[in-house]
Amino acid sequence: MDDPTHNLSDKVLDCAYTLEFWYVDMAAFPGWATTSLPEDLKQTAKDLLSQLVKALEPVRLHFGWRTIDDVLRRQRLRATAFCFSQERRMCQALAN
Repeated sequence: MDDPTHNLSDKVLDCAYTLEFWYVDMAAFPGWATTSLPEDLKQTAKDLLSQLVKALEPVRLHFGWRTIDDVLRRQRLRATAFCFSQERRMCQALAN
C-alpha cells in the first residue's frame, strides 16, 4: 500500500483492493548508491532509519523507500544550506 493511502479510513479500505508490502529491505534501497551525502551521514541515516522501521513494524506504521528518499533529500538540502552559509560568511569576511 502506498504511504498516503494510510490517510484513508478503514471503511474505505474495506471496499478497496489494496496491495501491501510489509517487508522493507533498507539495504536494497537504490538511493544509497546515488545520494551525494558524505559517507558518515549516509551511514548514520541508514542506521537510524533501519532502527526506526524495525520499531514501527509491529504497529504497522513502518515506511518505504519514498520516505527514505525524502529523508535523504532533506539531509542533502541541510548540508547544502550549511555549506552555502559558510561560503557566504567567508566572502563577507574577505570583503571587510
